Amino acid sequence: TLAVELCRKHGARQGIPGAKLTGRNIGGTVAVLCDKRKNPDIETLLQQITCEYEKQTGKTAQLLTGSSPGALEWNASGVREANLQELHS
Repeated sequence: TLAVELCRKHGARQGIPGAKLTGRNIGGTVAVLCDKRKNPDIETLLQQITCEYEKQTGKTAQLLTGSSPGALEWNASGVREANLQELHS
């Protein structure tokens, strides 16, 4: 999709090592993996990508950001707390 292509165009050097369409190709949601160590102002880049998507498609896009402890909250087996905490720091 265009949204994924726009994210991938910026790539890991600008703090986006990955992007993927979710929802079995019908949800219209793109999950974007970001690395603030590579780009402390990643939110600005994501907003630029969102604006470019809207400009090219004429569709309104909504940018949702953030993360959660994920598997830690659900006590998933095989998940080491130390490794997940490192990801959030």
